[in-house]
Amino acid sequence: MKVQLRNFPSTLTRDQALLEFPASGNVSASTLDQNRGELHFEIPTQPDGEAGAVELRLFLNSANAQASDVYSFPSSFTYMAQPQAQIVSILPSAAPVFSSQVSRITVSNIPGTTNINQVGVLAMWTNSREEALIVTGVTRIATDREEYSVQTIALDVQTPVDLVPDDEISLEGPVSLRVMHLAFEGIFAQRQAALTLFDASRPQVETSHGWSLPQFFFLVTSEATSEAC
Repeated sequence: MKVQLRNFPSTLTRDQALLEFPASGNVSASTLDQNRGELHFEIPTQPDGEAGAVELRLFLNSANAQASDVYSFPSSFTYMAQPQAQIVSILPSAAPVFSSQVSRITVSNIPGTTNINQVGVLAMWTNSREEALIVTGVTRIATDREEYSVQTIALDVQTPVDLVPDDEISLEGPVSLRVMHLAFEGIFAQRQAALTLFDASRPQVETSHGWSLPQFFFLVTSEATSEAC
């Protein structure tokens, strides 16, 4: 955040400027530019994650703060609602049920990370069965952005495996997926029937030939005749 001051104090140092966020406390200036009369601050996240307007106050020479050292802003600052995280794609979206493969899940509108311990992926079946999947890698798509800013990430996960194929419970069919950011409570993306597990030993239709037929159009006409008596 950039804050511009009129009559910028010539002796002001970076640690003498504090910006007060009501829910997060005071934030020291990260940089200042006396020639431009500018102070720069890192905006803290809302502890409760709620969007809305907040009233900010600027403290100068805060070590000996007096009434004249506190400045209010002409307008409030607004925290915008965070966009809902979404699973953009799963490739491949089908996997054999008796052997694991690696699928890549791309998620948008989620805080970035490259730490596999900060993300979790949950597989969910229609019979209420759930299983945590193994994450083998996490990549940030936009590497020029701040690590924890909202962005798009890609996760490599090992697909589920039916370890007991002869029991009555089959893992075949559609599987829903939920991707969770473990460093930020309550942030997750979910897609129904995101992955399909199939039995690779059963016959599978690969291609088809000769299924296109020419189209025939029939024009039906009627003729009316009349006879004079």
